[in-house]
Amino acid sequence: MLTTADCVDPRFNDPYVDIDEQRNTPVPHRYIHGGFKGTDARFSFYFPPREQYQGRFFQNTHQLLNSENGPPGNIGFAVSSGAYYVQTNIGGFERATTTEQADKDLARFYADVLPRDVSAARHQTYAHLAALADEHNLAVARRTYAIDDSYKGRLQRLQIAMVLTGEYADVRDFIYALETSPEFVVIEDVSVAEGARLESGLTVNLQLATYFRGDGAHGS
Repeated sequence: MLTTADCVDPRFNDPYVDIDEQRNTPVPHRYIHGGFKGTDARFSFYFPPREQYQGRFFQNTHQLLNSENGPPGNIGFAVSSGAYYVQTNIGGFERATTTEQADKDLARFYADVLPRDVSAARHQTYAHLAALADEHNLAVARRTYAIDDSYKGRLQRLQIAMVLTGEYADVRDFIYALETSPEFVVIEDVSVAEGARLESGLTVNLQLATYFRGDGAHGS
């Protein structure tokens, strides 16, 4: 299917904006919130001051994203990088497809994308994150894992905290590679450590998460 400037989405074709204001936290930015009439789709844009903008943007697009509200760390990182940040609630995806198709897609997601248990999730992300960091000339100063006990039953969540050091361009490329990789790792927050501009470059804190299949009992 070819998409051109003349194409009209049959569902998301009547946008509105209900908030347009300047905000000062976590950094000064222009905040725009809106959605599409007749749907559950919502979006938020976080624009840097005009003089800081360098012609780029960041957007989190993972399947389990269900809120249009951007985390403060992501907003701050984007604005300080000369970019605007976009986040959506994925357009009310469940209502945009038939129930039967949604059930099929969800079953395929559980079977083909999610690690089978916490051991598989740890193994997959450990090797993947280390390889990506090395590929982009970043040093892993610290990395920790913790199971989110608030998730029970069929879907469980593994939280990952990483501290990386390196140059800004390499951090940016690492984040892009992680966002576009087939492994299911969600970037939840990005922040630059206070006083992080050292001889070794930036010190960046990443809050990540992945999900795995489970029956309510954690694997080893």
